[in-house]
Amino acid sequence: MNDICILITAAGSMVANSIISNFKNINEREIKIIGCDIKKKVASQKIINKYYQISKIDDKNYINNILDICNKEKVDIVIPLIDKEIIKISNNKDKFKNFKLLIINSINNDIIFNKGKLYQYLKYNNINIPQFKIVHNYNDFIESCKLLNYPNHKICFKPTISSGSRGFHIIDNNISESNLLFDKPNSLYINYQTINNIIKNNNIPELVFMEYLTNEQYIVHILADNGKIISSVIILVLEENTSNLIDGITIYDHNIQEYCNKIVNLLKLDGIFGIELKKDQNGLLKILEINPRIQGSISVCTNLGINLAYYGVKKLLKENFNIPNYKKNVRMIRNYQDTFIDIN
Repeated sequence: MNDICILITAAGSMVANSIISNFKNINEREIKIIGCDIKKKVASQKIINKYYQISKIDDKNYINNILDICNKEKVDIVIPLIDKEIIKISNNKDKFKNFKLLIINSINNDIIFNKGKLYQYLKYNNINIPQFKIVHNYNDFIESCKLLNYPNHKICFKPTISSGSRGFHIIDNNISESNLLFDKPNSLYINYQTINNIIKNNNIPELVFMEYLTNEQYIVHILADNGKIISSVIILVLEENTSNLIDGITIYDHNIQEYCNKIVNLLKLDGIFGIELKKDQNGLLKILEINPRIQGSISVCTNLGINLAYYGVKKLLKENFNIPNYKKNVRMIRNYQDTFIDIN
């Protein structure tokens, strides 16, 4: 079996080491791992073969930086780890024709990358979603609060194009200033008057306001081939730190599987990605978002003997692979580990 070279972008992200570890200790071939990031030093330099510091994503030289590395290192596969890079590289796919890209694909990637468009499309196709409204200005904001029955029900919002928990907030007037001052810091909560003033007095990006779902949350890791799920692992979320899974248990739920099947088939999703969903007060499953990338908690899958990241690589290479069933009721608890790097 041929040896390969993989380029991992955003190699300095919090979850990079966890994702890179999926490509270590592969017995059937040698895998050379190249990393790049905007930072001068990153923790993953300890476990990769070579590292490059590159320009920021919005820099005009970003794509050329990535291509230069690919050509110099004879890269076979590029794996972007953050949404902005996936969008940028996806929009420049024609420049990567000599390299394989482990990124999400669908009938329309604009729908995947924009939460507002995703909700509209799923609603049109009769997929259960949270009640929502797209907000562009102050009048839209006032209308969204009425539509979503605030303050009788909690609501939340997020930019339609964002990554992880960036820009996500829950409007809750039960959170007092003393809570914010003396309790453990949590930037997710904001009171009504504060967000009202911000939207009234500032230009804002397009936002999606939605009902805040308080019941069980699930993360589903998926490897798909043109609208068909090849393999998936469902995790019941017990604790999150912003968008990072801290504590979770692997489960199997037929209803969750079928719900995800409908979305994957409808959008003809292809590649590795994640679907996050919650149950409403009536137990109805509703999607929160599609994460168009390898999720940080994919280490759960690997520890169950299902290396979805590597299977995604083998799929790109058109190699055969068999995926076993995964063990249920396995609990993952994440903690921090220090990495020390010589800066000389």
